[in-house]
Amino acid sequence: MALSLGILPVVMAELLNKVQQVHQQSSQLTDELLLMLKFVFGPPILQALELVDQRSVTLVDSPSGRSLYQVVGSSGRVYRCFSSCLYCSCAAFMYSVLRRNDHILCKHLLAVYLCQAMGTLRQLRVSNHQLTDLLQARDEELESTE
Repeated sequence: MALSLGILPVVMAELLNKVQQVHQQSSQLTDELLLMLKFVFGPPILQALELVDQRSVTLVDSPSGRSLYQVVGSSGRVYRCFSSCLYCSCAAFMYSVLRRNDHILCKHLLAVYLCQAMGTLRQLRVSNHQLTDLLQARDEELESTE
């Protein structure tokens, strides 16, 4: 049975709340919770958990309050994610999430949400100018591949 898009944000929020509670209590996730995560998010959850274990997620924020997440992927490439608008710069997000609708989220965004819930985000404070440079660098990468 496919999950309705109207119910999905509620299910995600409940699962992530459960992740937060369980992780606070025991610093690890139960087998039952892992099975629920795999049922909802599918195969990307396993790779996302590996990224969490490797501490690959960094919250980059600036004095202006703007922020983004940088996730070092399994290939070593750095991807930029925005959890507020459900966006990741990886090809899997474009293809599997947006085009084919095979997955709810890519492994990078899942890792961001899991790190938020578990309180395991690395943090990097940068100037407003540095954050703008990070965003522009990504735009230039996109332009050079087109």
